[in-house]
Amino acid sequence: MYFFFSPKSILSSKGQISLEFLFIFLIFVSALSLFLFQFSKTKTRSDNYFQELMMRKYGSDISSTINVLCILGQENVREINVYFLDPVNITSQDNSLFISSGNFTLEYTTSCKLAQNSMITKGPSLIINCTGDRIQIKVK
Repeated sequence: MYFFFSPKSILSSKGQISLEFLFIFLIFVSALSLFLFQFSKTKTRSDNYFQELMMRKYGSDISSTINVLCILGQENVREINVYFLDPVNITSQDNSLFISSGNFTLEYTTSCKLAQNSMITKGPSLIINCTGDRIQIKVK
């Protein structure tokens, strides 16, 4: 029979790794680490973009609910479900509603006066009620 490697050479190698194998393995490990680093940056960017989209959507929902309650008048209450990735700061003052997270802030102008309030929430629900001449926002 013909062997590609003689049994004698296999037995006498004593576990030595060739320099070429080490070089190829080093290239593979470095390429893998670069890929994982880029993947983690992409995930962070997509999470930030998704958080910004959620802030815009829920900010618009909160603002429109405030305007509806302004039209309906006193003793009306609405509950809004919100789900943010990271906690957001919701601040209301006069006719302005501010929603901020990290270094991103959105401002919404409402048709009614808002009670001065500041809260940090991630969800799941907000209570918006009209009492007196101001609209109040609370975390449930």
